[in-house]
Amino acid sequence: MKKVYVIYGDYCHPLETAIKSLENIFDNDEIIFTSTGNEIPWDNMENEVKLYISFKSDNTTLNPKTGVDYFITPERERALYNYVANGGKALFVHAGLVGYPLDSLYHKVAGGVFLIHPPEKNITYIPVNKEHPILDGVNAFTVYDEKYTCQIDNDVEVLMVGADDEYAGTISAWCKNLGKGKSVSFAPGHSLLVANDENYLKFIKNAVNWLINR
Repeated sequence: MKKVYVIYGDYCHPLETAIKSLENIFDNDEIIFTSTGNEIPWDNMENEVKLYISFKSDNTTLNPKTGVDYFITPERERALYNYVANGGKALFVHAGLVGYPLDSLYHKVAGGVFLIHPPEKNITYIPVNKEHPILDGVNAFTVYDEKYTCQIDNDVEVLMVGADDEYAGTISAWCKNLGKGKSVSFAPGHSLLVANDENYLKFIKNAVNWLINR
C-alpha cells in the first residue's frame, strides 16, 4: 500500500504543528512522519508514495548551535520533481517553502518559494477563488502568524491572499500542475495557534482530498 510521507521539524517548526494540521485526515497505518527524510523511498516514489507533504525548511537543524544540515540533496530534489511530473502529488505548508533557491527544481514543483517575512502580527487570510474545491467551506480568518512573501511562478492558480495592517494582498496559497502531477502550497502555519484555526484545518483537508482525488 502506498504511504503518505510527511517531512517535518526544524529549529522554529516542531512536529506538533504538523500532527495537528493532519489529524483526522489519515489512518495511522497510511502516514509516516520523518524529520530527516531518510524514510522516504526517494528512488521509488512513484510506486510507494501516495502523497508527499512538507512542513520543513531545508535547514533541518533543531539546535542553531550545531550548524546547518540540509535534507534535500540534488538527488532527492530530482526524485521529487520526477515523482510529481510523472503523476505524483505534493503539499507544501509554511516552512516547507523555506530555504530553497529560486532557480531550483524544488521551486518548480512547489510553484513558489519563501523570500522574507516580517515579525509575527495579525494576518487575515482571504480566499480569492471560492469556486475552487480546495476553498469549499473555507472562510477568511485572522490569526497571529508569520506573513510569508514568496516568489511565485506565473503558472500557478492563486487561492488565497494574506492582508495585514500594512499590505492588502500577499499571495498566501496556490496550486499548480506539473506534467501529470500537481501540488498545493499554503504559507500560513507558523505555530499551533494557527494550526488550531478551523479554516486553516479545512484548507489542509480540502487540499489533501483534491490532490489525491479523495
